[in-house]
Amino acid sequence: MTARCDAPIRDDALLDYGCGDAQADANHHMEEHLFACSECAGRLERLTSVAGAIVALARRGRISGIISRPLLNRLQRDGVNVRVFSLTPGETVPCAAFPGDDLVVAALRADFSGISAVKLSVSQAAQGSIAGNHRYPGACTGPRGLVCHAWFASA
Repeated sequence: MTARCDAPIRDDALLDYGCGDAQADANHHMEEHLFACSECAGRLERLTSVAGAIVALARRGRISGIISRPLLNRLQRDGVNVRVFSLTPGETVPCAAFPGDDLVVAALRADFSGISAVKLSVSQAAQGSIAGNHRYPGACTGPRGLVCHAWFASA
């Protein structure tokens, strides 16, 4: 195994692999690299550990915030009932949880070409207060970007 990686695997690709969302043809190349590279293998272990801890906290309603598409896919595969509210930039969508919902997601789809960060404001109408005003540097890139803010319905 190598100690220092000359071609590190991107974090999003490692997370996709760790969550089982990597493309089948990419798996073989990724596995070869991970068996030979202790640096990337260690990063994969740390990322999947953090992802598991985040899932556990979120399921208890302890946190809400940005959620990656691979993590959202993993929750859905694990049987979490997800209600998704899609919106475009500048749009306001009243979101609600219904019986049987485990997770509520506000998904912002937009062209994020040339955008370095996304600012997302979340408010709770019942309390009339801002629940979160979040800035996500590098959360999404490209013309078909997606930012998902999630909270568990029990929270």
